[in-house]
Amino acid sequence: MEGDALTVRIGNGIEVTGENLGCHLDPRSLSSKDMLPNGVFCTSHAHSDHIPTKYERKGENRVMSTEFTRRFISEVKGKELLPQEHPNVTMHNAGHVTGSVMFEIDVGKKVLYTGDFCTRDRFRIEGARPRKVDYLIMESTYGRPEYVFPPTEGMLKVMKDWIEDSLAQNFSVVLFTSSNLGKTHELIHALKDFGPHVHGTISGTSRILQKCGLELDYLEDDHCGSDDPFVLIGANNQRAMADIMQSHKGVRRMRKASVTGWVVGTRDVGRSRRYGMDEAFAISDHSDYNELLEFVRKCSPEKVFLEHGYSVEMAESIRRELGIEACPVPNPKGQQSLMNY
Repeated sequence: MEGDALTVRIGNGIEVTGENLGCHLDPRSLSSKDMLPNGVFCTSHAHSDHIPTKYERKGENRVMSTEFTRRFISEVKGKELLPQEHPNVTMHNAGHVTGSVMFEIDVGKKVLYTGDFCTRDRFRIEGARPRKVDYLIMESTYGRPEYVFPPTEGMLKVMKDWIEDSLAQNFSVVLFTSSNLGKTHELIHALKDFGPHVHGTISGTSRILQKCGLELDYLEDDHCGSDDPFVLIGANNQRAMADIMQSHKGVRRMRKASVTGWVVGTRDVGRSRRYGMDEAFAISDHSDYNELLEFVRKCSPEKVFLEHGYSVEMAESIRRELGIEACPVPNPKGQQSLMNY
């Protein structure tokens, strides 16, 4: 496409260009060598799959994001990040994790990039709100009809009741969930009356979050005693699970639960049992299938580009249910612009 016409392509992040603006959405590099003309780097949130891995060695590293996101990345990467602004790029709350934002880009046509997002109000986080735009670039992690979540507050109450019953029966409780910033740390806050302990990578992330100003009350895993029942939050990977089971092998009465949105899926329903879980709680910091569809409907774009997760299935649903043109973000090899797809 020529002149100031809108282009959307895969490059250093997702690149949106037009009318003297080159926007890098969740770029992997902040090097000036990897920047488009009249470029701006935009980082939606501080999860590891969305933050830069390459930085300027001598010059300044500037990025458009919330102050919280810049500070968190600076703590993790040891790089000072300075704010960047552009009059044609606006940030809106994404409702995914603390500091997460969507980017609305005005290049003659309006483009909204969601990054990871959630439309539900939950814990201390307000949900994302739709914007009327011409083009929508949206994540589709839970883009299949089977992934519909129960209300978060109701599920949290069920979890608290289960924990209370377990502790009353002298069972210790281990909750396995994401080790990233977000849902896990909102759980720590929501369960503070139980005096939760945290393990491994969750402990490290929690200390960084406290430095960034997030209020968290918890105890380290090594403070768990074997005499009194306790609540422990650990990462949902095999290494962390094995380490927790080994370090607490003297605890005879223990119940384990998985906390993830994946447990509502028909193909994932047996996963928790295979890992020896006693219970599972469907809590997620992403939008579910119905919320994705409703968000598209209210944004009312001409076209939707889907990334992450079930992008093919979600594109089919959008075309069928809403009559809006939609396609997954294609493999970048040989492509000219996503606008051609």
